[in-house]
Amino acid sequence: MFCKSCGKEIPENAKFCSGCGTPVSRPEHPPEVPETPVILVPPEASDVPDATEVPNVPDVPEAPARPQAAETPRDDLTAALEPAMETAVAVAPPAEPPAVPPVPPVPPGADAAPAQKKKKKTGVIILAAAAVAAVVLVALLAALLPSGGGKDIFLYRTVDDELMFRKDLKAKTEAVELSDDEPSSIRFTRDGKYIYFMEGYGSSDETADLYRMETAKIGKKGASPEKVSSDVNRYSLRLLPSGGAVYVRGGEDGQLRFFDGKESYKLASDVNGYGFSIDEKGAYAYYTESDPSDYTLALYRVQIKDGGTKEKLLKDADAIYTDYDAEVLVYGRSNGDGGEWEYDETYDVYSQVPGGEKTKLLSDVSSVLDVSVEDGKAVILYMTANTEKHTLYDFVSDSLASSDAGETEPDYDDYQVQNAWGWMTTDWDAYEEAYEKWYAVENRNYIRQSLKDTEYNITTYNLSRYENGKDTLLAEGLAFAPTYSAADGIYLYARADQEISAVCDVQDLEYGEQVYEKMDAAERSWYQHVGGAESEFDLDEDGDIGSLFILNGSEAVLTAYEDGESEIRAYSVGKNGLTFVSTITDDDYTGITKGRSGGKDAVYYFTDMDSDYSAGELMRYAGGKSESVAKDAGQVEILDDGAVFKMEDVDYNDRRGVTECTLYVMRDGKGERIADDVAVSGVAFLDSKRVVYVSDGDLYVWNGRDSEKLASDVEYFWSNRQADRQSFSCD
Repeated sequence: MFCKSCGKEIPENAKFCSGCGTPVSRPEHPPEVPETPVILVPPEASDVPDATEVPNVPDVPEAPARPQAAETPRDDLTAALEPAMETAVAVAPPAEPPAVPPVPPVPPGADAAPAQKKKKKTGVIILAAAAVAAVVLVALLAALLPSGGGKDIFLYRTVDDELMFRKDLKAKTEAVELSDDEPSSIRFTRDGKYIYFMEGYGSSDETADLYRMETAKIGKKGASPEKVSSDVNRYSLRLLPSGGAVYVRGGEDGQLRFFDGKESYKLASDVNGYGFSIDEKGAYAYYTESDPSDYTLALYRVQIKDGGTKEKLLKDADAIYTDYDAEVLVYGRSNGDGGEWEYDETYDVYSQVPGGEKTKLLSDVSSVLDVSVEDGKAVILYMTANTEKHTLYDFVSDSLASSDAGETEPDYDDYQVQNAWGWMTTDWDAYEEAYEKWYAVENRNYIRQSLKDTEYNITTYNLSRYENGKDTLLAEGLAFAPTYSAADGIYLYARADQEISAVCDVQDLEYGEQVYEKMDAAERSWYQHVGGAESEFDLDEDGDIGSLFILNGSEAVLTAYEDGESEIRAYSVGKNGLTFVSTITDDDYTGITKGRSGGKDAVYYFTDMDSDYSAGELMRYAGGKSESVAKDAGQVEILDDGAVFKMEDVDYNDRRGVTECTLYVMRDGKGERIADDVAVSGVAFLDSKRVVYVSDGDLYVWNGRDSEKLASDVEYFWSNRQADRQSFSCD
């Protein structure tokens, strides 16, 4: 690059010109606070619908190196995400690409209709990149953990759409057919006593017929599945500890119904098929209704029983921040007018005991970052905006303003002269000179007006925490949302100071927007707020922070971006701040996320990736050390007992229509091959020495040494339990 003052060539990372001493200014990425609304309402992991089918999912800004969750089956994501009610872990091929997104889907209660019609924001929770990734990973891990009880259940579906039941994994055991009409949405009750599934299609692609079968009766003479209901929303089924079920009959908005094992009863009408939840005990169902006049939400609770009482818990909410069944509900009400989305829209935040009177906690909040309820009281981390309103005209000088004000367009008559013969003629040279002068003035006037008409508002943010009725200012003047761990009281943020001064004169501009090219980027200073104290944080002003992970309360791992390069850094957590310890890696990496190792926190990431980032070496960092877990891996499964499995050569098979891989078990740091052509989504890790998988259309069980064939022409496989494990994917 070259100095803009003297023209001397200077190094790219120089702070000052070595020739004239002029400070080097570089353009920077404009600071941003994510403005896309996300209504974060996590009543239960069990209520997150199939991500491939949820309409109107808002686009959340994507962070670099965002961790990807493991591949999860399309039809059975809902089952996998019901740990509170069931032990089901479905293993089936997903729609391509994998169905689990890097960001959370629209939660229960976010009605589809308002998302289509309402133009103003319907939620204000903003999560840092690390927090979003953690939410996705934790939800997935929780979904994959069995909740105990009952017997093992194994089901598979053939290429002829036959749903087959196996009472064990012995090759000589004959399977029993349960359905041959496009079975899907397989669910198991927690105790393994019942199997629920759907058949065919109902009034739309989203509905099907719902059946239940008692496991103990399978294979007995005359026993067959009992039909629960027709036209059931495929993604609405929730199973109860009692063995009953709650579901929505109809399409997107239908009847919420309860099946007690014998009869079905209506609980409510016009309930969104994706947007309701049930509590852990199976006593209540929660759902929202949208007010058609302003599209605000009302939250309802209904008893799950015949003639159950319906209660309105709150109304007039644009965003609900707490679990639906929280002892204190916290929600936001927009101050907008319901028209077009507003960049600077603010919200008032309320708390309310369900069914009681609301209490206003906060006013004019620009974004809510984190909400929890402790001892019946709300704890809220939030930001408020401070905006200085300017125009681009504030950033220029205008030396010709006075003289230009008196200029008028030249008139031909003013340039009439008498020639030597006494005739009147026009002095065209003088007229053209005057016209060019006037035209230049008109151009400057146009530029002036465009500068005056262009808003350039400088917005900074105050970071605050509301707790025990007290509002505490943590930091002010933030350039954008912080990276933080609210539970640990750690906040990292940048302040940007932009001078309001002339960067050029109007006469030097060819067009108004050229001012942007001449404006120096605001210098940023990084700070940390730890243990209630603020101090400077060692990060270059051109740098940025991505993810932050706190390990066991004593270590911090973060991703930092400087000069187009990214690296993973380790810090020690002190009483009043983070202290740099080492650079974990400055090589290219992806998929960084927090996990477990030996019962303690660890950070996992892939490095040494191939050209399309489909495979790499999974690394684990903990206690100041990094170690290799598996090389050349597209996906890695780590069981809680320490067993490690990897999927290598992950690729889509056009002929079979599924994503396949070579499956390995890791022993002494080396991969021992289990099988080739394994369907990535057709693997169940039962324990360190029992893995069931589909390979080349056949079903096998691996016993720690060898594989035994169980069935032929198999497409999908389901098990009601799997080993506790963590999944890591390199993509």
